[in-house]
Amino acid sequence: MATMTKHIYILLLVFFGCFSVGAQISEKVRRVEIRGSVQGKENHAPISGVAVSTGKGAYTLTDSQGKYRVNAEIGDVLTFESPEFETKRYTIKSGEDIDVLVEGYSVKNSGRRSRKLFKRSVSWHRSYLDSANFYKKKDIGKSIDFITRSIAQLGKGDNKKKLASSLTTLGEVYRYYKQYDLAITNLEDALEAHKSTKTTLLLGAVYLLNHDYENAKKVLVPLVKVKNMVPFQQVQLYESLGDAHKGLSQINQAVAFYEQGLMVAKKNQITPKMTDLNSKIADAYANTDRAVEAEGFYGNSLKLAESEAPQRAIQEKEKVADFYNKKNRYNEEIKMRKRSLDQLKKLSTPVVENKSAFVGINSITSQRINYKIGNAYIAQDKYEQAI
Repeated sequence: MATMTKHIYILLLVFFGCFSVGAQISEKVRRVEIRGSVQGKENHAPISGVAVSTGKGAYTLTDSQGKYRVNAEIGDVLTFESPEFETKRYTIKSGEDIDVLVEGYSVKNSGRRSRKLFKRSVSWHRSYLDSANFYKKKDIGKSIDFITRSIAQLGKGDNKKKLASSLTTLGEVYRYYKQYDLAITNLEDALEAHKSTKTTLLLGAVYLLNHDYENAKKVLVPLVKVKNMVPFQQVQLYESLGDAHKGLSQINQAVAFYEQGLMVAKKNQITPKMTDLNSKIADAYANTDRAVEAEGFYGNSLKLAESEAPQRAIQEKEKVADFYNKKNRYNEEIKMRKRSLDQLKKLSTPVVENKSAFVGINSITSQRINYKIGNAYIAQDKYEQAI
């Protein structure tokens, strides 16, 4: 028995037309594949490049024949977007084919709107990247889907700069989820499409996270000669080069780069980086048993951290307390950790350790601090206080 396919025709008036459809959402949601086309009503001329999407991330463009297919669910709202007509929406009620007829459309008039199409394409590209960044820390699938859409907007044109922007965003997403090899691949592809200081710094940072210090140096060193780099990027560059040399146990070179970064940060009053770099210089000296120098820079970082958010101050107190612990200066360690506890009680949100900006890092909690204080008492045979 042959099955007759049901077609729904939506009549659109160019630029000023509108329609409304009563939504009848099935109680039992099920997935369907919607097919159809977008054409001129009078001449049936196909309209290509129309964006067809649902609110749940499904997306496609009409082809050269004006046809499309998209996966959706009963109750989803199907949206049609194009410079050729006002944005229209239709609520899906079954697995019907949906053909869109645009009244007043002509191929001749379409040519006049090519500029609008380009502007809309650029707008969509930026919009999709904004959405990708919004979902970056919430849903990797959605974030990558929006990046894919942003690339699709570029079409066959030679828009290398925007392609690089999409690939860089993809690299950032993979970096956040610690998929460093994928991040590196996409950032390298982005640089091949269009070189930029931002992407190069990101690539160097991912190499550092992947403990590939030699490649980090190789990528970052050429940036030292770049002129007119903004101060914050200069600080990032010197800090990353310091991290690379520290990773290779080249402590003197590491400190030299950290100090260059600190000089730029001081000159431009970039306080957070002043705190970080004082702390990293202190770490470098502590690792080479130069305790006096280390303590001096830790003192600087503590003072600077106090002027920042309370969370940052607690992070630095705990780092200095760890330094005291390694030097068996338990009374000073306990005193510092008690200061952290007092400050922590006043906060409503947890403190994340400043080892990484990515997921999976444990928070600094009162339980952890108390545990370390207990260990410091045990190290001094003060068991009652430890208990």
